[in-house]
Amino acid sequence: MTNKKTFEVRSRGYAKEFESDKPWAAISVATEPPWPDLLEENRVGLLQLEFMDAEFIRPTSKWSNGLAIFNEDHAMQILEFVSDMWDKAEVFMVHCDAGLSRSPAIAAAIEKIYYDDDSHWFNTKTPNMLVYRKILDVEYKNLDSPEES
Repeated sequence: MTNKKTFEVRSRGYAKEFESDKPWAAISVATEPPWPDLLEENRVGLLQLEFMDAEFIRPTSKWSNGLAIFNEDHAMQILEFVSDMWDKAEVFMVHCDAGLSRSPAIAAAIEKIYYDDDSHWFNTKTPNMLVYRKILDVEYKNLDSPEES
């Protein structure tokens, strides 16, 4: 049996302090740059994504001014990154601005896919349901689709 991966969910500020003596990969989420400076020691991969912490945007919202909301492309980037890093990293550090919604949603979805258990994140945080569901939807849609030749 393969060792279970460790998922560290952090805020932007605490992400800068993250270090690991094991190979690790980072998923860095921000509403807008700048990106935090993450340590490079033992880091085997980095994915940076820019999207708001929202589940929907009203057309009249002050936030509908061009800031991105989580979409299928973001979900696909996360799924491809995790798949590429799975055999290289023992730890996945996922951060967003506050570490309360987007990053726990990513960790929950990945643990649901790989271990069929997302309960920790729903018992300790409030995952963004758009992010969580979209990652799972894209994963399961890809599993249901026949391979293209």
